[in-house]
Parts: sequence; C-alpha cells; structure tokens
Amino acid sequence: QYFKKMELQFLNHADYVVTLTRLAKKEILNWKWVPSTTQVEVIPCCADLNHFSKKNVDYNLRKSFQEKLQLKDSDFILTYLGSLGTWYMVDEMVLFFKKLLELKPNSKFLFITPDSAKTVEDYAIKHHIDPSKFITVFGERREIPTLLSLSNLGIFFIKPVFSKKASSPTKLAEILAMGLP
Repeated sequence: QYFKKMELQFLNHADYVVTLTRLAKKEILNWKWVPSTTQVEVIPCCADLNHFSKKNVDYNLRKSFQEKLQLKDSDFILTYLGSLGTWYMVDEMVLFFKKLLELKPNSKFLFITPDSAKTVEDYAIKHHIDPSKFITVFGERREIPTLLSLSNLGIFFIKPVFSKKASSPTKLAEILAMGLP
C-alpha cells in the first residue's frame, strides 16, 4: 500500500513517465487515478548493434567452439541466451525442443548461460531427453556474437504474469540483431 501511494504521487508529479513496452504504457494510461495529462514514453531495451552483428563473428573462434562443443554443420541448433532465472519457462522451452527433435532429430539445444551445466542437464533428464542433446556454455560478452552464429533459431518463453507487461528482454534484440529468428 505504501508503494502504491508513492507511485500515485510520482505519477501525479512527473513531467514524463518512461516505460519499456507499449503494453505497459497502455496499462498505465488505463489507471483511473493517473491524470489524463500524463505523458508516457516507451523506450524499449535494445541491443548494441555495433557489437551484436554478423561482422563481429570470429570464424576461427567459431570453428574452435564447434569442435569444443562437438557440433556438426548438419546439426540444427536451438539456442537460449542468458540466465535461466525465475521469469523464463524452461520446462516449456525444453518441451518445445522435445517436439523439435521429432521433426529434426539432428537438433541440439545450446544454452549460452552463466547457469550450471548440471542445472540444464537436470531439465533434459526430467523430460526424458538424451542429455548429450543439451549443450551449456558460458560466453564472455565478446564471444556472444560468435556463439549465436552457431545457431539456427533463438528461443525464450516468459511467464505470462502481470509484471512482465513491462518487460523488454534485451536478449530478443541481441538474437534478432544476429539474424536469428
């Protein structure tokens, strides 16, 4: 109640309100206690397009990653980028991958994450998927464009909760900037 009261004061005295999504803007403007004169601007999270670019793929490093991660050119690589956290629907993404395996048996699920390989492997075991189909790698920021270049498709599912209306994951822009669907 305290924070809602403070939020109302902030909104009533703000010259401008900044939010990360159009959905959040719509939500804020629908609140009956927000003055009709309130200016709301959407500034979504974004990627550094100078960094997340195909021109930054290091092909020697790419070859090294392919060898280290035992990836073949014929493998279809589904990729998740970032921490698994509490907002991402890992079970559902793994079930998506399980379905993908039916269509493309040569698929691998690459997790570019600071989370442990054991955590990722536990999801494979939980859903009766060969753990060798799951690859976990931590990449330094400079390596992420090269790691993403190994991929055919990026994925992340976010829990459909109220607070995520205001969420604008940077990983989406980074994945798209690398030309991945």
